[in-house]
Amino acid sequence: MHQMGDGHIVYSDFLNETVVMCDDKFQQIIRIFGKGKIKHPCGLTVNKETRTMYVADWECHCVFKFNVDNGECIGTIGSEGTKGGQMVRPCSVTLTKEGNPIVADCGNHRIQMFDANDKFMRILVCRGKEDGHVLHPDYVAIDSEENILVVTKDKVQLFDQNGAFIRRIDDGCFTSLFGIEIMTNQPRRIVVTTTNNEKDNLKIYNY
Repeated sequence: MHQMGDGHIVYSDFLNETVVMCDDKFQQIIRIFGKGKIKHPCGLTVNKETRTMYVADWECHCVFKFNVDNGECIGTIGSEGTKGGQMVRPCSVTLTKEGNPIVADCGNHRIQMFDANDKFMRILVCRGKEDGHVLHPDYVAIDSEENILVVTKDKVQLFDQNGAFIRRIDDGCFTSLFGIEIMTNQPRRIVVTTTNNEKDNLKIYNY
C-alpha cells in the first residue's frame, strides 16, 4: 500500500490480480491498474515526480511500471532468472531519492538495485543466514537518510545505501515477520507486523 500526495491510496489486490487506487477512506474507486497483465501484485511504490508506479509481481517475476494518472502500463523491470537483473518471485520494491528502484528478489535471496532507466546496477545484499545477508527477503524500504531496511521472516536488518550491513534492529521476540512501515524519521522509528504464539502483533522499534 502507498499513500499518494493527493490523499489517494494505491494498494495491491492480489485476489483480483490488480492494483487499486481509492480515496483516503478506502471507499471510492478511482482507478484499476494491470487488469489482464499482472498476476500476483505484492509490494509497490510511486515516484511522485515522474508519476510512475512500480509493482512487484510474485508470479510474473518482474516489476511492472504504470502511469498513475491514466493507468497505462509503461514497461517492466527484470525477467525470470538468476542472473543479475533477473528475478524470482520479487515481493517488494522501493525507490532511492534519485529514482533508482531497489527490489527484494525473494526467490533469489538478494536485494537488487536498478537505475532510473531500469538498467541493472548491482546486487546490494546477497544470500546467507548470517547477519548482513538475507534469506527470502519479503520487504524493503528506504528511510530519509537513504538507509535500506530489509525484512525477512526472522529479522529486520539495516544497511547503508551501498548495501553495507549496519546492524539488526529487531529483538528476535517473534516467530514470523510480515511487513514494515517507517513511522517517523526524527526519531527514526519503524513499525513491524509480527506473529508470536499464533498471535499477530505490531512492534515498534527505534533505530
